[in-house]
Amino acid sequence: NYIMPPKNSSMGQPLAGFIPEILSRTTSSNMDYKVAYTKANGDDRTAWYKAALINSDSFIDLGSDDVVHTPPGTHSALRSATLGITEVAAQQREDMGEYFYNYMSESFNVQNNLSSDAYFTANYEVINDAPENGDYFAVSEVTSLTSDGSADINGEFYSEVSLLRDNMDFTSLSWFRFVDGSAEQITSSFSIEPESRQLGVSGDYIGAGIYVLMAKPASSEPLAPVSNLSYTKSLDRDGDVILAFNDANNADTLSHYEIIYSDTPFSSPDDENVIRVVYFPEDDGNYTIPLYEYNKDGYAAIVARSINGAASPASEIIPVIGGEADRDRDGVPDWWVDKYHLWDNDGTKDIANSDDDEDGLTNLEEFLRDEDPTENPAESEPGGMLGDCYEDQSVDTKDIIWLARTIAKWDGYSVNTRLADINKDGFLSTADLLHIARHIAGWEEYKLH
Repeated sequence: NYIMPPKNSSMGQPLAGFIPEILSRTTSSNMDYKVAYTKANGDDRTAWYKAALINSDSFIDLGSDDVVHTPPGTHSALRSATLGITEVAAQQREDMGEYFYNYMSESFNVQNNLSSDAYFTANYEVINDAPENGDYFAVSEVTSLTSDGSADINGEFYSEVSLLRDNMDFTSLSWFRFVDGSAEQITSSFSIEPESRQLGVSGDYIGAGIYVLMAKPASSEPLAPVSNLSYTKSLDRDGDVILAFNDANNADTLSHYEIIYSDTPFSSPDDENVIRVVYFPEDDGNYTIPLYEYNKDGYAAIVARSINGAASPASEIIPVIGGEADRDRDGVPDWWVDKYHLWDNDGTKDIANSDDDEDGLTNLEEFLRDEDPTENPAESEPGGMLGDCYEDQSVDTKDIIWLARTIAKWDGYSVNTRLADINKDGFLSTADLLHIARHIAGWEEYKLH
């Protein structure tokens, strides 16, 4: 894959001081990658590129959508992934004072950034087999890098390692350079990528050679399993479950927890139907898993892992039920408020205690009764009378019989809850029957109208 130096896109001619050239082809079976970047002169900072496939005589115009405009004070990148080979990014520096480019492998496993104050080219080749290096084994692609010219080149290699890999000692991770079969360990630095929850490892470029990120096998001494795994339903988002547990392992050598969960039963963390997620101890106990639907069934377990790669047996697998969001903690779930559009614009409304349809019942009461908080039954059902279970515009023994058979779940019997729930507790019971009977008997304190 070839990247040509920048051209003046408005004039269609090379910038002054630059002679365009095609970099020499390679015939390596593993496919070499060559990238060249040349300093631009003048004030025109618009870069335009064409690319050619290896073993092809024709250029592929990347099109106007891929023109890179680089205003002063910014960086920009052209990505040639559309060619279906490897992703190569060429960048311009603000001051245009140095030569700079980036290489990223086809599988995005290895990245390399090089820069120099003189013109140079670099040749990359992915090697199929990793060199032998004692107890170490390769955890990244093996990349051969050579450069042309006498430029003083600076840069680094970088790769990310999944913390879900269960075969390595994370403390042993290091970049190595091999020259003529001899290994040289490179000082490496580490970073945790917060979004991907992966371990980033970088090492300095120290000259031509074969570069590979390596590690030793994980410790075989297991950690103690976590205990007392339990959960609570989240009130912040539908379907979320928050796990809690006890861990007797040494916190100073603990790397992370692997939370294993699924919405179908599983018997092992290695089952195909499970999802595994990395959580760090410094997550302050917020070990949340998403089931995405409230009241959805799920299953969860936890594995503890040390920085030397040692792992605990999986904890007990427990059943969980997805939470029901209630962000204002008022007893009325968010999905119900969404359904009836009860939110206000400024967030100050007391939704639970409001009576949007002015029927004498709060929204919380209507939620508990499974009624529509935006429809006033008195408006849609004129003449509705409390205690009139038979709905014949009177309260008498027919209402007691009708309500009694409804409570007993006789087929064909039902009542309007608004008219029959006399004590407004959200349920139909003998207490409502007694209240109606005493009203009919003339007890003053039980008068309904």
